[in-house]
Amino acid sequence: MAQDFDGFDANPVPMFVFDMETLCIVAANPAAAELYGWPQAEMRGLSVLELRPPGDREKLLAHLRLPAAERPTRGIWVHRHRGGTRMHVEVRAADVAYGGRAARLVVARDVSESELTNARVHLIAQAMSDAAYDCDVLSGDLWFSDGFATNFGFTADTVPTTLDQWAALVHPDERVGVHGSLDAAIAGGASSWVEEYCFQRGDGTYTEVLDRGYIQRDGHGTAARMVGGMIDRRPQRLLSPRLRLFERAVEASTSGILIADAGRPAFPIAYANPAFEHITGYRADEVEGRAFDFLQAFDPQQAGAAVVRDALQAMTDVQVSSQGTRRDGSAFWYEYRITPMRDSDGRVSHLLGVITDTSERQRHAQQLQWRSTHDVLTRLPNRHLILEHLAEVVQRARTDGGRVSVLIVDLDGFKLVNDGLGHAAGDRVLCEIALRLHHMLGPRTLIGRSVGDEFVIIVEGDDDMLAEYVASGVHAALIEPVEGDARACKLTASVGYSHFSKRTRVAPKAC
Repeated sequence: MAQDFDGFDANPVPMFVFDMETLCIVAANPAAAELYGWPQAEMRGLSVLELRPPGDREKLLAHLRLPAAERPTRGIWVHRHRGGTRMHVEVRAADVAYGGRAARLVVARDVSESELTNARVHLIAQAMSDAAYDCDVLSGDLWFSDGFATNFGFTADTVPTTLDQWAALVHPDERVGVHGSLDAAIAGGASSWVEEYCFQRGDGTYTEVLDRGYIQRDGHGTAARMVGGMIDRRPQRLLSPRLRLFERAVEASTSGILIADAGRPAFPIAYANPAFEHITGYRADEVEGRAFDFLQAFDPQQAGAAVVRDALQAMTDVQVSSQGTRRDGSAFWYEYRITPMRDSDGRVSHLLGVITDTSERQRHAQQLQWRSTHDVLTRLPNRHLILEHLAEVVQRARTDGGRVSVLIVDLDGFKLVNDGLGHAAGDRVLCEIALRLHHMLGPRTLIGRSVGDEFVIIVEGDDDMLAEYVASGVHAALIEPVEGDARACKLTASVGYSHFSKRTRVAPKAC
């Protein structure tokens, strides 16, 4: 049950529980109250619908009407602060029992800023696709997209096709300096080149351009290719400061960002920001030129890999959660959002990938899931998991005609251990007994801690004397004294048991 989670109130991650029938919030920690702007006491009893904008509440109801197996456990939803502000909240949910009633535990995280960053990155992608080029550094051959001819007034016959033809269109006063800075970037091992200069349009007039190129190198560090784009700054003079801001935002983003050429086979990567290197361990020069889906290629059996392949084939937006492998071989969880970047004619020229490391959230969610079904002290299944397992084995016995035995093990005089040696010593004694019982039981047996000094054993087998054998084994496991802090503890146990078989058609009562 949610109230049994250790550190529920102290957890800095916003969490709340709501009743699945009434939709009323029955528990909320202080972090959740702060996120939504409600006093903690007032948040309890509030309908979960109040956390959604009025227009989105029917969407939540439709989500909750889905069968449990079809209901997604995670996603990004629009939520509502008490003051009316809309928030983008990443939600992870799990079905739990609270007070004996069906309930849902929700772990929430405000990702409004992340969503805003993604929108800005999308704007950059659209802006940079105006006049793209692809240059073979070794041969000097140069290819420009159709957007270059449209924006700078060239025809198909007059578009420059070599580096020398491009250099001849740079203003004479700047030609030597611009060409020199490009040569220095190529020879000096740089991964990118940025320059501002005057460029001659197709009609003979000059305009100011911002030229940004990303240099791909071979295994020896020799520059082989440069992919980039030219932006006509005069018609976008007002936008220019914003572009610089967006460029800095991409470089400073904590999300990994990839840009790939959608016009070439396998969509080779043209750019990777510093955060991508931090998350995956791959340097920009190691991934540039590789296939856009190279992370998924390491583990093609991951569910996200097939979704990514389908999205790339259809050229559609997609967001998946997947498990990948870092450069050092370690596994990590991440969210991957792919957005096609279209030119002025609506054609996809590049692909934008945004990667967010979710490993810590995944570990936290797994820990919460484990704590909901296990006793933290002994690490045995708790009452909730015991009852779930009992229902499964009883149903199996009804179907297969098998036999199920349930044993209740109650330690005799355990209170004297706590009173005489202290609760810390009592905890160590419980852990030792749990370990002994675990070693004594077979593979088709489940042992759990129900409450206090009471253990439950569920065993399957056709032998009518099986429960008696297990009970004898329990007593035998307690023959050796258990070492306490100051002296050894000699413990005994009372063991009661009940059976179920298809012949009886009466399920045992546990706990």
